[in-house]
Amino acid sequence: MDMQIRSLNKRLKKAAIAFVMVLIIGMIGYRFLTDNTSWFEGFYMTFLTVTTIGFKEVVNLEGNTIGRVFTIFIAISGIGILSYSFTNVAALIIESDFSKHLKKKKMEQAIQKLKGHYLICGASKLGLHVAEELEKTKRAFLICDINREVLDELEERFEHGMVLHGDCTDEGFLEKMNIHTANGIFVTTRNDHNNIVIVVTARQILPHIRIVSECLKPENYKKLLRVGATKVISPAHIGGLRMASEMVRPTVTTFLDEMLRDTNQNLRIEEVKIPDRYVGKHLQSLPLDGLENTLLLALREHNDWEYNPAENYVINPESKLIVMTSPVELKALEKRLATG
Repeated sequence: MDMQIRSLNKRLKKAAIAFVMVLIIGMIGYRFLTDNTSWFEGFYMTFLTVTTIGFKEVVNLEGNTIGRVFTIFIAISGIGILSYSFTNVAALIIESDFSKHLKKKKMEQAIQKLKGHYLICGASKLGLHVAEELEKTKRAFLICDINREVLDELEERFEHGMVLHGDCTDEGFLEKMNIHTANGIFVTTRNDHNNIVIVVTARQILPHIRIVSECLKPENYKKLLRVGATKVISPAHIGGLRMASEMVRPTVTTFLDEMLRDTNQNLRIEEVKIPDRYVGKHLQSLPLDGLENTLLLALREHNDWEYNPAENYVINPESKLIVMTSPVELKALEKRLATG
């Protein structure tokens, strides 16, 4: 469909060039085929002829057979080009509207097929940083905002994410985002009041979904927790901690930055749920061999941590692996654990 629209655009450009050429040829022709005709009169006569306005002959063609034949040529050429242009303009409008409708339909179908994706409610700067991180780690997501102009700039930006226009405070719109199969929701609308409404609405739809919300004003921190946010993040607070770390532990922050920026490995610290069939077995029974860029850091069980666990550590229910790994090896590890 996009190729057809580009083809129509090219044809319109060619038609416009041809129309200008007819005007120029007519202007020159009338100038030299008639007596005492100015450049402007030649142009005006050509324009009246090709647009079929025809007020009167501003150029005297009485007894000038060549001039009248030339006028016939200009009329046929110009009117033909204009008709061709109008046809292509109509086709472009129809194709464009149909293309938008088809694109919207395909997106709605794709959203309904999503499973395990993330919803980003608000295309703020913070929301875009979240989207970029999900993109780097190859996680599917939907980023939504009520401001269409903001979303227009993001249309082709993400490979693993889709852009959707709408009001995230509306329950029907959250349903449209396929919230029932989502892994979690990020609430980043640049407005604490809107954030609170979205958290309340999402929590009513899915009582157990994980919701991470931005909080701009300290007095709204507890409100967001009370209405159902799983975690509340204050950008100012996080920024302060980062600045302090840059001052007192610069080597650590440099290491983390380099790890995140490494385009070859793209390492992240991730958590992986251990399937129930491994419960009661030793840690060495897990299929971790051959994953060169995966480092086991700790085990998480409820509120307990086991750092650098030994190979004979017995796996318990609800155990989660905390590993440093790449997105590719994370997928491989999850597949291994799922298939045994």
